[in-house]
Parts: sequence; C-alpha cells; structure tokens
Amino acid sequence: GYAESSTITGCVNYAATAFEGTDANNTTVRLGGLVGAVNGSTIGGSTAAGCVNHGTITCSAIANNGSGANGGMHVAGICAYMTGTDALVSHCTNNGAVSAPSGRGGGIAGTVAGGKVSLYINNGMIQDDVNGTKSSSTPYNLKRMGGIAGGSGGTAEVSECTNNGNVFS
Repeated sequence: GYAESSTITGCVNYAATAFEGTDANNTTVRLGGLVGAVNGSTIGGSTAAGCVNHGTITCSAIANNGSGANGGMHVAGICAYMTGTDALVSHCTNNGAVSAPSGRGGGIAGTVAGGKVSLYINNGMIQDDVNGTKSSSTPYNLKRMGGIAGGSGGTAEVSECTNNGNVFS
C-alpha cells in the first residue's frame, strides 16, 4: 500500500507477504511488511505506538533490473520506500526475513530517499535471493542491502537503530 501524510501506529503484521508476479524492467515495485511506500507519513512514532512485522517478505522470479525510485524493486520488513522530509519511522521492530532479489532491501526500508528512521530494531535476516528466483544471467544493478536500510539519500536521517539480523548477498 501507499501512505501519504498519514499516521500508522500500533500495527502488528504476522502474515507472510509475497510478490508472485513478474515485473517489467524499469517498473517500480515496493513491497513492505506494513506498507509499500510512504510520503510524509509516520509509522510508529512513540514507544507505546510502535509497529512490528513478524511476517516474511519474499519475491518470485523478477525481470526488473532497473534502478532508482521510479524504476526499481524495493523490499523491506516495515516500509519499502520512504520519501518526504517529514516522513518518520520510529520505535518499530522487524522480526521477519526479507528476500530482496534485486538487491534493494533492508530490515526497515529498501530505500530511505527522505525523512527519518530512528529507534528501530531489525532481527530479521536480509538476503538478496533466498528462493533462487533470479530469472536471467544478467547481473542486477548494484546491490543496496542493509540490516536497517538498503540505501539512503537526499534528506534521509538514520539514527539510534540496531541490527541483529544477518545480511547475505
């Protein structure tokens, strides 16, 4: 899903989330345990209202080796893509494993293009191709993977976060 100028608090996901299609090259896909993309929204926000993902995030075979905000695949335990200077993900925990075949994956966010991530814990394993779903012999673009975020830029700020999960590529 997509959240713009919204507040998401106190949510817990136990369900597995899977991308079961093939995506065309340079077509944006954003797959998250709680939300696909946020623009200027808050997820969690306070210790009492934090959100938790327990579900695994997996992908089927993909053709997309595109790059960037409007052409790549972003996969994460909480939110796949964050943008907007007032976007905030705070006091959240990811316990689910994340499979990010295109290499844009993280425990909290695949990409933090703007906003702030703070006081977050990742306990899930982040792996680029857990199901062996790579659909071609052409290498994907540069890998962008991390326990907290797969990549950041612009006005992004990441602080006071902990990664306890393994990252494999």
